[in-house]
Amino acid sequence: MILVDTALRRRADEGRPVRVGMVGAGAMGRAIALQIAAATPGMDLVVICNRNPDAAERAFREAGAVDVERVSSDAALGDAVRRGVPAVTDDPSLVCRSAGVDVVLEVTGAVEHGAHVVLDAIAHGKHVVTANKALIALHGNEIFRAAQERGVMVAFEAAV
Repeated sequence: MILVDTALRRRADEGRPVRVGMVGAGAMGRAIALQIAAATPGMDLVVICNRNPDAAERAFREAGAVDVERVSSDAALGDAVRRGVPAVTDDPSLVCRSAGVDVVLEVTGAVEHGAHVVLDAIAHGKHVVTANKALIALHGNEIFRAAQERGVMVAFEAAV
């Protein structure tokens, strides 16, 4: 972890944090949002997507955000990211294709929906992290092949 911590600190010092878009805002998503906000310099959670935007907003607020903006278009999401305002949406494709997102974190807990999100993110050149064991078990070959073809990384985080 020391290498990762050092690289993230350097990115923070340089003013170019890793911009994370998270899809899913259940208990795991809320815990991750808090972890990023409270203890991960060099990483910014810029948007949370959930089918219920209130849940996404709750995750940001529990992580300490005061202002949260609901977005429904590429332009609105891009504007919120540029202004440093946390954004929420119910459209995972906005997260996957946003130029303001470097990494998509999939924490939906749903296999088929999660596969769609992960493959969409990869198709848009995004690195992906998931903690969804069933997703990897059922769609891992397809996901890792797509990532290799697109030149992005997919990480399965079992300890999240």
